[in-house]
Amino acid sequence: MARAHKFWKLQPADRRLLVNAFLAIAAARVRLALLPFRAGKGYLRSRKAGSAEAWIPDRIAWAVDVASRNLGNATCLARALAAHGMLASRGFSSCVSIGVAAGEESGPRKGLIAHAWLEFGGRILLGGPDVGRYIRLLQWCN
Repeated sequence: MARAHKFWKLQPADRRLLVNAFLAIAAARVRLALLPFRAGKGYLRSRKAGSAEAWIPDRIAWAVDVASRNLGNATCLARALAAHGMLASRGFSSCVSIGVAAGEESGPRKGLIAHAWLEFGGRILLGGPDVGRYIRLLQWCN
C-alpha cells in the first residue's frame, strides 16, 4: 500500500516514466528468457517518442532503478537493455557493455562474475560505479 501511495504522490510525468520503465524491463526480461541473445541486433526496438515529455537520461536511469527493485530485482543486463531502449526511443545514444571479473576463491561468488552496465555521455548511467574491475568482453552502442 505504501508503494501505491508513493506512486500517486509523484508528478504525472514521473508516473508515466515509471510505467514506461516497468514495461521496458518486463519486455527485456521476457526477451532474455525466450529468445537467443544477440548483442546490438535490434534487441529492443527503438522508436521515436510520440510524447513531448523531456525524459532526461538521469530520470530514465532513476525510473529503471525503481522499477527493477519492484519487479524482483531485474538483472543488470535486463536493466541495461531496458534503459538503452528507452534512451534510444528518445533520440539519445548510449552503450551497453558486458564484462567479467574473477570472483572469490570460495563462497557464493566464486568463479567468473559477469556484469552489464550502461554508459551515456562518457559516464556510467546504470550498473556502476565499480565497473573498472570488469574486463569488457562486449559493447554495442546506438
